[in-house]
Amino acid sequence: MPLPGNITIFDRTWYGRVLVERVESLARPKEWRRAYDEVNAFEKMLVDDGIRLVKLFLHMSDEEQLRRFRERVITPTKHWKMTA
Repeated sequence: MPLPGNITIFDRTWYGRVLVERVESLARPKEWRRAYDEVNAFEKMLVDDGIRLVKLFLHMSDEEQLRRFRERVITPTKHWKMTA
């Protein structure tokens, strides 16, 4: 956790179960539903400990996402991340 006066950035690390694992069917409904409560509890703990929690949602167009997917498919070090 950040020390007072410092900033820490979490890159969706604790949202995996309710996002990626849910979409990719890697978690059962019971698991990803429980994860919502776990995420809320974790974020409440941060706020209760005096951390200012700021959440940002970054959006890109469908066209930009498709462009990035296509680029990833042809990039040898990244194409393994793509599935049908």
